[in-house]
Amino acid sequence: MPAKNHDGHPDLLLAAFGLLIIAAPLAFGCVHAWGAMGLVTALFLIAALRPEIFEAAGHLPKYFARSIAAVFIYLAIQTLLISAVPQVSHSALLLWAGLAAGFLFVLSLNVQRQTLLLQILALSGFLQSVWGMIQTLSGSESIWWFKKIEHVGFVTATYWNRNHLAGLLELCLGAQTGLLLAAQIRGKNVLFWLVIFSVTLFAFVLTGSRAGLASFLSALILTAIIFGRKFYRVAFGTAAIALMISMLAATVRSRWEFLHSHLPSGHGRFIFWGDTFRIIQDHLWTGTGLDTYRWLIPQYQSAASILGVAHAHNDYLELISELGVPAFAMLAAAFGLALAQAISAARKIEGPAMTLAGGAATGILAFALHGLADFNFAVPANMFLWLVLVAIVLTKAQPA
Repeated sequence: MPAKNHDGHPDLLLAAFGLLIIAAPLAFGCVHAWGAMGLVTALFLIAALRPEIFEAAGHLPKYFARSIAAVFIYLAIQTLLISAVPQVSHSALLLWAGLAAGFLFVLSLNVQRQTLLLQILALSGFLQSVWGMIQTLSGSESIWWFKKIEHVGFVTATYWNRNHLAGLLELCLGAQTGLLLAAQIRGKNVLFWLVIFSVTLFAFVLTGSRAGLASFLSALILTAIIFGRKFYRVAFGTAAIALMISMLAATVRSRWEFLHSHLPSGHGRFIFWGDTFRIIQDHLWTGTGLDTYRWLIPQYQSAASILGVAHAHNDYLELISELGVPAFAMLAAAFGLALAQAISAARKIEGPAMTLAGGAATGILAFALHGLADFNFAVPANMFLWLVLVAIVLTKAQPA
C-alpha cells in the first residue's frame, strides 16, 4: 500500500493529480472531446478512490457550498428539461462535475501538498514556454504533429489559440510570483524561481495577447495594493520587462498590421457581444443550456459579423446566455464573496504562506479579468487549473 501523507491521501493519488496538471495543457488544453473526457475520467477516478475528499465541502463557507449545490441542481434540471441541445449540455455538466471533484481534492490537502501542486503548475508553465519559444523562434511552427495555420509567429506551445496559452501562463505566472517571493523570504532558490518566472514572462509577452498582458499587469497591481510592497516590486519589474520584450518583438514584426489583417479586432468583439445580448434577452431567466452557445449563435449572428464564431469572446456574457441571469448571479456571487473573504484572511498571514496565497490570487484575478475579452473558461484545462488555484486560496478562509 502506498505511503500516505497525514491528510490520509495516498501519495500515488497526489502524484496522479500532479501529472494531470501537466498533462491537461499538453492535450491541446483538452478542448477536444477526447481530452475533456479523459480529464473528467481521471478526476472521477481520483474521487472514487478517495471519497473522503467530499468531506472537504463541509469546510467551505456554508453560503458557498449551498450556492454551488443549488446551481448544480438547477443545471441538472436545465439539461433535462430546458437545454436547447441536451446531449451537449449533458457532456458539459459531466465536465463541470469532474472539475468540482478536482476542486474538492485540492481543498482537502494540507498546505505542504498544495504548495507542491503550485510548484508543479509553475514548472508546467515554464516547460510550455520553452517549447513554444523554440517552435516560434526556430521558424518551424507546429502544434504537436499539426502544422500551425493560425497565430503563426506567436507563441502557442500546445494550444491552438495564443490567447488560451496566455490564459494558462497567467495562472502559472501567478504561482511563480508567489514561489519567487517565498524564496526571497526563505533566502534560498531565489535565482531558480527568478529564471523560471523570467522565461515564462518572455513567452507570455510573445503570445501577443494584449488582453492577457493587460489582465496580468492589472492583477499584479491589485495584488500589490492588497498584499503590500513585495508585490509592487514584481509588478513594476514585470511591466518593465514586458515593455522591453514588446519593443524587441516590434523591431522584428509589425504586430498591429498582422492583427488587423488576420485576427478578430476589438470592434469584432463588440459585434459578438451584441449578438450575445440578443440571446440573453430571449433566454434571460432560464438560459439556453451549458455549452449550447455555439449551436445557437448562428440564429442570432448579425450581418456585420462575417466570421463564424463558436464563443462570445467574453466568458461572462456567454455563461449568462447559457445559465440564465439568476444561476449566473448565484455562481458569480458565491465565488466572488468567498474569494474576497479568503484574500482578506490571507493578508493577515505572515511569511511565505502570505506570498504563496497572494501569488495564487494574482493568477485567479488575471484569468478572471482576461475573461472579459476572451473565452478561457471554455478551455477545460485552463478552467481546471483556475479551480486548483481557487481551492488553494479558499483554504485560507477556513478556520485554523
